[in-house]
Amino acid sequence: MHDPFDDASGPPVLGGRDLLTEDEKVLGLAYLRLVPLLERLGEHPFDRHLYAELRDYLDGQAWQAVDAFERLRDRGARYLSARLRVVETGLGGGEAR
Repeated sequence: MHDPFDDASGPPVLGGRDLLTEDEKVLGLAYLRLVPLLERLGEHPFDRHLYAELRDYLDGQAWQAVDAFERLRDRGARYLSARLRVVETGLGGGEAR
């Protein structure tokens, strides 16, 4: 089964097609990069290499994630609930309603 927190397993697929929209992929990849980076910064708050990696993230991927998040948020709760059902069903986590 797909582990949503393991980027090596790739995006969830159903019937040979990705279950995730492009915006959902952008957010997932940003999450997979940002969370470990923040954890490492918590352990080593004054590491110049981590600062450079954070700056690289903030200058590029972070802005893409913000844009993707805002587009998804603007679609509203009903859309997001429907998307969640699609992904859960595709991963075997429930039945579509």
